[in-house]
Amino acid sequence: MMGQLMTISAFADGRWVFPSLLLLCLLSLSLIAVFLPRVPPVRGWFLTGMGGKKRAYAENRVGSHRDNDLRLKGAKPFHGIIRIHADGELEMESLEGTFTVNGKKWKSGVSIGEKDHIKAGRDSFSFIPAAQKHGIQFPFLLQLIPAALISGTLLYLSDQLSDAVPARDFWQLFAGFALIQLSLWISVVLRIRKKRPLSVCLLSAFLLSGLSFLVTASYSSNSLFSQGLAVLLGALGSHYLIILLEKDEGGKKLRNTALGLGVLLLLLNLLAASPILGARNWLKFGSVSLQPSELVKITLILGGAVPASIHHHKKELFFFFVYTVFCIAVFLFIHDIGMSFVFFLAFLIMLWTRCGARVTTLTLLFSISLGALALILYRAPLQYAWDRITSWGTAWANPLSTGYQQTRAMMASASGGLYGCGIGNGWFGSVFASGSDMPFAILWEEIGLIGAFCTVLLLILLIIEVIRSSIFAGSIFCAISCSGVAAFLSIQALLNLCGTFDLLPFTGVTLPLLSTGGSSMLACWLMLAFPVYAENMAAPKGEKGQ
Repeated sequence: MMGQLMTISAFADGRWVFPSLLLLCLLSLSLIAVFLPRVPPVRGWFLTGMGGKKRAYAENRVGSHRDNDLRLKGAKPFHGIIRIHADGELEMESLEGTFTVNGKKWKSGVSIGEKDHIKAGRDSFSFIPAAQKHGIQFPFLLQLIPAALISGTLLYLSDQLSDAVPARDFWQLFAGFALIQLSLWISVVLRIRKKRPLSVCLLSAFLLSGLSFLVTASYSSNSLFSQGLAVLLGALGSHYLIILLEKDEGGKKLRNTALGLGVLLLLLNLLAASPILGARNWLKFGSVSLQPSELVKITLILGGAVPASIHHHKKELFFFFVYTVFCIAVFLFIHDIGMSFVFFLAFLIMLWTRCGARVTTLTLLFSISLGALALILYRAPLQYAWDRITSWGTAWANPLSTGYQQTRAMMASASGGLYGCGIGNGWFGSVFASGSDMPFAILWEEIGLIGAFCTVLLLILLIIEVIRSSIFAGSIFCAISCSGVAAFLSIQALLNLCGTFDLLPFTGVTLPLLSTGGSSMLACWLMLAFPVYAENMAAPKGEKGQ
């Protein structure tokens, strides 16, 4: 009876509208993701001597070494690279050897047909393109449907929040939502002008970023403008990073600059950072605060993701190891245990993508041994981490001390019911650090189980699209970089969501795109440049509006 009364009440006062809009946006994005035009990862076949037939991917390493995609005994160990673009054009890059086509040295711009013979060293082969099935070519207006739905959902959210935000912060609400709407439509126009299908990654990120305004309004309404500014700067920065990656052929030169910037940020963190919420990881510039550890994520991705031309160089792998150890050591020194754990797991996933299971397993065993030794020798400095681990699962046993935040989060979520208590009507936003560390509880309380469930599905859809983008791109650089992005997003989401409800130790890491904070928002948007760059490689170019 009580449940029926609550449902009737939700329909009477309109609390069902926003969760329904979220569900509609989720369905439209899912349909676009399923039918999005993409060139398949297998783009043809290489025909070698004695009737051999090998799959040809978007990027193929050729040589006599066993790690090559096309292994030729008569070629150099790492002879070169053959790339097959989305439009079917072949591009060959010489590493240790050269390529010839029909007896003549290959030159850029020379097209290669099915009857042409390509020679690498003493071995020759030919290429047969696959019949491409690009999926449905969406008309121009159909592409705008999910973007228009998201824009309308954000407009409705801003209208609902206008009654909940204090009068002194109303201008921040208006300016913040104006900035995110501007960011959304700038991105749509840029994709259309470049004749690219709309990106599900970007559209999902805009919707999740809009939900962060609900969290911010409940937790700290005087930060709404800075939240919107972070979305705008992040979206523009993401598009600019994509341009740099396209010009730099997968970040050959950009990665060195990024690693230097990462070292500089971490050194500034050590020398000038201030402690906030337990960890000394904030740089203050007047009224502006910056968390360097968030931006260092992009440098780690660039440091580990290398193009195929230098993939086999052990020197690059050594630098990746050293840089990761340096990052984790700095985070441990400033007592940011959550971020050090996130970086370590992201490093392992990128290492597995780059080197395989054997190297990753050995690295994991060595790291566990080293960590156990450090805990034995330096237990006093690391006592804060040990206390967090031992308090796991005891939230209700200590509701006024170590379990204060988690117990309040569970009570607020339970009170949300199916449709929530209404946008702006929750109380959990007044709990310490709820907007940055526990935004999901705020969402569940105010938009209910349906809205919270749609939010989790949006995060899952975003992570799946990041992984799919790397698969369809077929590039070593895209595979490693997108695995790093997916690792950061999924690990942080898992730690935050499970930590909120005491299912895992509470680490204090932010929930990607949903937590209050400009540094986290900016870092998430910059990371999305890598899957969108991969999407560009996998999307067939068409006429404007297709």
